[in-house]
Amino acid sequence: MPELTEETRENNTPLVIDDYTKYCCVDYPTTSEELDGFKLGEVVYDQIGEIGVILAFNEKNGTARLNSNGCCNVGNLKKCPKTIAEKKLGTWI
Repeated sequence: MPELTEETRENNTPLVIDDYTKYCCVDYPTTSEELDGFKLGEVVYDQIGEIGVILAFNEKNGTARLNSNGCCNVGNLKKCPKTIAEKKLGTWI
């Protein structure tokens, strides 16, 4: 099972996966760990409502690369409740 941060285990914050890079390819450069309140490795709902893991950010155009649906505007992402994210994560393993 992917490693979870201590912060995620201790309180009801969004699910953030420390070893998120195993879900990605490295063709999308990222320069920041966080963009508009979302973190790398965070499990989120994408623009069409599918659950995905944030793999990278492109600050220039405000997009995020997800393992679910490629790239999408960060403004279209929604926080995924931790309990739902953990259930979905179990289906990926």
